[in-house]
Amino acid sequence: MVSMDQHLMYEAALRLDQMGYWISLLRQGSKTPAVKAWQERGRFTTADLKEWFSRRMFNIGILMMNGIVVVDYDRKELMERRMALGIPPTPQIGATVKGFHGYYRTMLSDPKTIIKWRGHDIDILAGKRYAVAPPSFIAATGWRYTWVKGPVNKAELPLFPEELLQDERPAPSIILAKGTIGRRDIKNPKAYVMRIISQEGANGSGALVRAVAICRDSGMSSDETYRFLTEQWNFSNALPPWPNESIARAINRHYQA
Repeated sequence: MVSMDQHLMYEAALRLDQMGYWISLLRQGSKTPAVKAWQERGRFTTADLKEWFSRRMFNIGILMMNGIVVVDYDRKELMERRMALGIPPTPQIGATVKGFHGYYRTMLSDPKTIIKWRGHDIDILAGKRYAVAPPSFIAATGWRYTWVKGPVNKAELPLFPEELLQDERPAPSIILAKGTIGRRDIKNPKAYVMRIISQEGANGSGALVRAVAICRDSGMSSDETYRFLTEQWNFSNALPPWPNESIARAINRHYQA
């Protein structure tokens, strides 16, 4: 038997799908993907949504993979300052636990996520990322995502200025411990690590440590581990992504252990 909430969530997912967005399913009451290899799977089709929601309840996410950029404001007052920061208005805004999500389009083929954009508490989400979409509910906090404006058809979203997708901050000064330690019988350590999800509020730091330890024990050098975690794992598996400095500290600490 399908519950009322389950039906409402399905209807919301179906509506966004019909408006041109790619939908991914998240675990009920959580920000965590419902399937481990969600990047490879991509969107849930209209038929997929009907089938999966007929089984049980899910939260929903909007994938960035089909030309969507989301500006994630970690503080509400930053939304009020967006024009001064050069960020254009948008007709689609969602309320998050801490702030807002502003939705845009991009024509770039491979846009990159930027954490702490230009030193502000603003993340630019793009590429292999997703944004939790209304009316998803987070059980741990009691928060339900809502639309402040919109939603609108994907084609109606404004283009996000390409120049704002460049991070003008200097690269962090990071000194990595050198060398490798030990080996374990994991045939494909990178694929193994790509199944590890680091989620805030769900022992995310423990997941980061586990990822570092597996890379270390498989024989990867600290430099290899840093490049892999910052360039591949972090943007797709960390919710929210870790600052590069935090990843470097974890590597230094556990490669010296």
